[in-house]
Amino acid sequence: MPLTDVLAAVAFGLEQGELIAVALFGGGGVVALWWGAVNFRDGYAMWRHEPVDAADARYESGVVEVTGTANPLDDTIVAPYSQEACLAHEYRTKQRQNDVGDDDDTPDWRTVERGSDRVPFVVEDDTGTVPVDPEGADISMSDTDYSSSTRTKRLEGRLDAGETVHVYGYHRKDGDGVLADEAFHVGDGEEVNFRIADTSGGRAVLRLLAKGAGAVVFGGVFVGVAGFIAASA
Repeated sequence: MPLTDVLAAVAFGLEQGELIAVALFGGGGVVALWWGAVNFRDGYAMWRHEPVDAADARYESGVVEVTGTANPLDDTIVAPYSQEACLAHEYRTKQRQNDVGDDDDTPDWRTVERGSDRVPFVVEDDTGTVPVDPEGADISMSDTDYSSSTRTKRLEGRLDAGETVHVYGYHRKDGDGVLADEAFHVGDGEEVNFRIADTSGGRAVLRLLAKGAGAVVFGGVFVGVAGFIAASA
């Protein structure tokens, strides 16, 4: 045990196990509170920002927000569980670690595999189209469960062609690959957390606020537990 930890344990009257518990709960709580604050901040910024039509996006500078229909710019990709063509996907395989069938046993699920992929696409509305490079974006997609057993969950989220999409990103003119011939596109930028959601702008804001609230509650509980352990020592 490092000398600094020993001194801290002595100073606060904590045993080694208690010190570890305080560090784990306290550290996890602080991270969750920070993550919740980020989601609240981005949700509020998105709520205050004025979205534009696709035709007007090319005249914007800095942050661009647009909602419309997602359509392919060039190629599509195939989601692993559904085998459906899409523009973006993420998947997770979870396995239950404890026995099935015990009414008093809370399911203990562990993620054993995960992955994601995305390709450039366009957002289309009645006024035109906006090219989007989704690389680096936080993409919020509704999950579908493709599980075939009670011990394994196979969850997949997809952004399908023809689906409503909300994009909150940065106006860029440095595209390459299939974006090289485009005058501009919406992509990642230092001034904004690049976010894409398979829903409308209003619902995208609500998702962020809900995630932020959940993280803050979780973080507050963990910090409270850490404080209780420290105070009870």
